[in-house]
Amino acid sequence: MRLLLYIITLSIATACGNSTSSIINKTLGNEVIIPQHMKLVNPNKLEYIEKPAIKLLIYMDSTGCASCNINNLYKLNEFVEMEPSICFYPYVIFNPSEDDKRFLYRDLQLNTYLFPIYVDEYNEFEFLNPWLPSDNKYRSFLIDKNNIVTLIGNPIMSDSIWDLFKGTINNMRANDGIYIPNTKYNN
Repeated sequence: MRLLLYIITLSIATACGNSTSSIINKTLGNEVIIPQHMKLVNPNKLEYIEKPAIKLLIYMDSTGCASCNINNLYKLNEFVEMEPSICFYPYVIFNPSEDDKRFLYRDLQLNTYLFPIYVDEYNEFEFLNPWLPSDNKYRSFLIDKNNIVTLIGNPIMSDSIWDLFKGTINNMRANDGIYIPNTKYNN
């Protein structure tokens, strides 16, 4: 399956140019280091669940539209509620500009999320992960129990990426939280 994912990703990358292929190659297999000093935005509203080893990490910095990103977060709640057997844990990190912080906190408090949302006020995430692509469309990762990037893409933006995520998650669940290529769970 890893080979199939690579071929599909490479095919898309070839159509989009060599820079996409290069970004994907430089990102897959990296360890994600999650800072310890981030502010949890929604502790009182968070519905705590057992945290599976498999995580969907979405990182959004100040270059993107914070309100647009917040408006799409409800879709993650839908995934968690719709597919509880998939057993992955969304983990969202915002790194807003100083001007956007007040609005970000206000907007995030308006809803209840089934996953944690953190604000990285000191830009630690980018510092700890220097390999992080500069393009926001490559800043959503499926990571295994060792925090290794196994898949790149945001499943809330595409059904085909969601299908790839489900197959990869099933593989990792069958292999104690680690992605193992070429197993029957890749479908």
